[in-house]
Amino acid sequence: MKTLEKLQSFPSSSWGPGLLSGPEFKSPDAFLKIIQNEGIKSLWSGLPPALVMAVPATVIYFTCYDQLTALLRSKLGENESRIPVVAGIVARRLIPRLIKIAPACAVTISTYEFGKSFFQKQNAQRQQY
Repeated sequence: MKTLEKLQSFPSSSWGPGLLSGPEFKSPDAFLKIIQNEGIKSLWSGLPPALVMAVPATVIYFTCYDQLTALLRSKLGENESRIPVVAGIVARRLIPRLIKIAPACAVTISTYEFGKSFFQKQNAQRQQY
């Protein structure tokens, strides 16, 4: 809806001037106008990209949460009441950051190691002559 409201501010909008703006603009009215102009399927036009982003993150979160909960229960005991909170915080905050950072770290470290070995070989060849 915010996107459509923004489109109204541009004069070249395909929606035409004032279609979804003004004091008469209400969400139910907007839904009806969207359905009339673009069809019912347009209400779900942004769903596939949103699912592509949300589903993997959710799968990673719940997998990490379950694994952390099992690990903490085995270490701290079954009756520890703080385990779900700790596992949830770690799974929500730490694990996604590590997954996001890990590829960048791998590229950085591998580039460093390649450069180091390359220059070591160059220095060894210079010292032979």
